[in-house]
Order: sequence, then C-alpha cells, then structure tokens
Amino acid sequence: MNINWYMPFFADDSLITIRYAQRLIDGHGLTWTDGIRVEGYSNLLWVLILAFFGKLGANMILVARVIGVLVTVTNIYLLIQYAKSRYSDAPLVLSLVLFFFSVSSGVAVWAIGGLENSLASMLALHSIIRYLDYKKCGETKYLWLSSITLGLLCITRPDGVLLSIMIGIYHLISNKSELRKAFISLSKLAVFPIILYFGQLIFRIAYYGELVPNTAHVKVSPSFYHAFTGIMYTLRFFKSNFSMFVIAAASLTYLIYKKKSISLLYLIILGIWASYISFIGGDFFFAFRHHLFTIIVFMLVIIDGFGTFLSNNILSTKKKCLALVLLTPLLVFFVYQQITDDNNTRSRQSLWVFNLQTLGEKLKSTFGDEQPLIAIDPAGSLPYFTMFPALDMLGLNDYHIPRNKPKKAGRGFIGHELGDPEYVMDNEPDIIQFHLGNREPIHNIDTMLSENNRFLDRYIDVSIYVPAEYEFKGVLYFDKYSKKVGIDSSFGKLEIPSYLFRSDSEVYNIFEGKELVTPLEPNKPFSFVVPYSINPTLIRTIPSGLDVESTRNRSTGLTRLSITNPGDSTVIFKKVIVLQ
Repeated sequence: MNINWYMPFFADDSLITIRYAQRLIDGHGLTWTDGIRVEGYSNLLWVLILAFFGKLGANMILVARVIGVLVTVTNIYLLIQYAKSRYSDAPLVLSLVLFFFSVSSGVAVWAIGGLENSLASMLALHSIIRYLDYKKCGETKYLWLSSITLGLLCITRPDGVLLSIMIGIYHLISNKSELRKAFISLSKLAVFPIILYFGQLIFRIAYYGELVPNTAHVKVSPSFYHAFTGIMYTLRFFKSNFSMFVIAAASLTYLIYKKKSISLLYLIILGIWASYISFIGGDFFFAFRHHLFTIIVFMLVIIDGFGTFLSNNILSTKKKCLALVLLTPLLVFFVYQQITDDNNTRSRQSLWVFNLQTLGEKLKSTFGDEQPLIAIDPAGSLPYFTMFPALDMLGLNDYHIPRNKPKKAGRGFIGHELGDPEYVMDNEPDIIQFHLGNREPIHNIDTMLSENNRFLDRYIDVSIYVPAEYEFKGVLYFDKYSKKVGIDSSFGKLEIPSYLFRSDSEVYNIFEGKELVTPLEPNKPFSFVVPYSINPTLIRTIPSGLDVESTRNRSTGLTRLSITNPGDSTVIFKKVIVLQ
C-alpha cells in the first residue's frame, strides 16, 4: 500500500470523534460540549473503540491510524481468502485486484485519515463474503458471521444499515422459488442488525431525545442542487479511477452475460449506494471517502468477473500473460491518475489540522485557566487541541442551528451551508475563528457574522503567528469586552491586552511564555479605543517606558489610547493598565 505517500494527513472530522471520546473518558458523557446533548458523531462504534484505548492511556490519534491500517490489511486478507476459495486462477486474478487496492488513493488516505471508513469497509467486505460463503455451501455459521458484522456496521455508520437491506433484497429475489426457506434464513441474518440498530436507536432517543443523529439534520437537505452535486461526485470518482471502473464494469458485464446470480447482488449494492450518495449530495472530503465502499465492491466484482472468465475459458499460461500485458496501459494510467488527479492527491497538501494543533496548544497553555468559549467553523482541530467550551457555528455539534436552517438551505456546500449569526452572538463567544483562521469570510455563517452589527461592535481581528514545523499564521476574532480574553476591569483597574491594539499595517502577535504579546517596533504607533473616560496620569504600560497618548472624544465618551515604542529596538508589548 502507498500509505506513506499520504502521511501525515489526518481529517479534522476525526478530531470531532476523538473529542467525544475524550469527554466520555473525562466523565462528561457522549457529548461534544456542555449544554443540550447532540449526537454530532456518526460512528458510535468508532467513538467507543477510541475511548477504550484512550482510557488505557493510548494516544487516540495514533490508535485511529493504527486501527485504520490494520483493518485495511485485513481487507487484503479477506480478498485473498475469497479468491483462493473460489478460483483456481486466483493468483492471476489477485495480481490485478491487489494492484488496484494497493495503489488506490482512497484506500491509502482513509487508512490513515482517522475516520471510521476503513473499519466500515472491512465490516462490509466481511459481511458480503460470509454471506456468499453461505450461498456457496449452505452452512448456517456463515449467516451468523455475516449477521454479526452487519450489526457492527449498523453502529459504525448510520448508512451501514443499507447493506443489510441490500443483501436482504437480493436474498429474497434469488430465492423467490423458496420464499418460506428464504425468510427463515433471512431472519437469522437480520438478528444482529436489528439488535444493534434498534439498540442504538433506543439509546439515541433516551440519551439525546432524537430519532436521527444531529449529523442528519445538518447534512441531509434534499434538493435538486444536492442531488446534482451527488451525481457529479460519483462521476468524478469514476473519472479519477477510470481504469478500475472500466475493468469492474467489464467484469460485471461478463457476469451478467453468463447469467451469474451474483451479478444481481452487485447491481443492487452499487445501484442503491450510488443513489444514496446522490440523495445526500456526495461529500466534501477528497479521495472519495464515501466511495471506499464502492472500491471494496469493485474488488469483489473483478475477482468474480475475471475468475469466472478464466474458469470458462481455458487459456495457456502464455495467453494469460498476454492478457495482463494488454491491460498494462490501463494499469499505468491508473497509477498516473492516483498521483496526479487533484481529487486523489489533495490530502498531501491538506495538513492544516496540524497548523491548528500548533495554535490550539498555545491557546490552551495561555488561556487554559480562563476556559474561553470558542466559536468555530472546523469543529475538530481547535476544539480538541484546546478542549475549551465550544460552539460549532456550522451546526454539526449544536442543537439550535440545524433546527433553524436558513431559507436557502439545500443550495449550498453540503455540511457547510448553515448558520445563525444572532444565535452565535447571543452565546457571547470569547473567540471566533473563521474557517482555518481567515480574516475574510469563507462560509455562509462567516459572511453573515461579518455583516452583523453586534459582531462588528464587539469583536476585533487579532493576527497571530506561531512558529513551528506546522506554523500557524492567521487571524482570530477576540471579544474586546470579554473578561476572559478582552479588557479586564476587575480589582479596581483596567487591563487592556496588547493584542487588542492596532497599527496601520498588520503586525502578528506571538506567544511568549503563557502570554499572547505584541512585538512593538520603534516609532510605530498602536492604538485602541476604550469606551471609558480615562485620566492620562493613571495609565501604565508593561513594559514601562512606552509613550502613551490619550485622546478623549467628548461627544462619544470614548478614549483613544496610542502606544509608541520610543526606543531603537523592538520590545515585547504585553498590556496597558489603567488605575481607577
């Protein structure tokens, strides 16, 4: 596998899962933050697995990677086992299948990406293979094995239940001449999916008071626009994996031509899954996360298609080698697409999770005692690395936002189109982050906030730079009047942090020790407007020796403080203190 090519990619959404796991370990239950409980995860089994290892003291990011790689290797084992148990020419067939599987960007990226997709693909593959084992030999134990992993799949992803439905449909159709017997065997297959699916449903209702997870409220907004987006998502997947698609399609066509019953199962699975992906609007992640399941099915299709072809056509070793040679251009093209197609390779440049880790760790060491409320767009990185109280402005982990959708919901970027600026302002967050630390708005909620008078009155953009291997250089919006990160008016004095002051050109504040401070260059004035009348003789600066100019506007009652460094070298400006 080409996993190392995509290291150290890790998905931001994985850190949402890990935050749930960490809070569970810390005794806060399956919650993302305090307040109304919401099910902002869609991978219960994955959360519980990570929490189990986290409770033992393991690094959950590392655990997520290791398990992802292990279940991906398990997929290889299952494919080998399946081919060898059915076809005498298994080595030849597997050489093709394992080539596609090991070179696939989707497989490699989501083996290390930290989400549950690799686990879900393994459970799906095991379920299908064990069901087909039952169809082959009639032994009931294979039904039970398939049932167990189908059940686990149901609590790994909400859409995992679809595979149980797909196999059930196929089972009834393929055994329509013996429906009574088919229903008996199907009832056994359905035992664990029913127990685990409805078990989670009962838990959801009892714990969260909801029939569906919060993620469904956010991401499922049926519309023609989202359906079109979903269709294009699948077409891009076929285009970006053209060689795999062509060979899988040829294999499926051959199975249909030979009237193999298994072709109906593959048609049902691929057809329903593609329709479902279209319905939900596809996905915003690269490397086609939702089509990792499709890749797994393609591998089975190729095994059965080529295995059947070789079984029905006795070819000499020379002709078999010639067949592989004729496929070489497609295989070379597949490699070329995996390393050049932007849809496959963006994960190699998408390392901003670690930039936000750099920022988050500094914020935690600086403001950890204050525990400021942060309002964010990406709900994984900064909330996890700070473990501060948090407000998810896109609604994935918030009760109010997805239940009060904008009128244009269903016409925007899936999972990123919601937002309620007044609700955000009512919660009075101490720090707000647009997207990845952008000054300008990116998402709908960012735009609405940037036009909101309450936001404009209270919040100030603070440029921050943190040097590191994965440096952070960006902007956070601080509440000027927050007692936690803004003006401190306690103990009979005003303390104004240096990072609230502004100059004519952008200056990046830095962390020094456990403080956020400002490098003050010589003769470069920094100013801040204070909503008070201030006696100039009571103003002190840290460090001392800085020039202070106080200008009061009598009509507004506001005072402009200007700070200048009169020296010849840059000094670290920390705060202004106004005695009262």
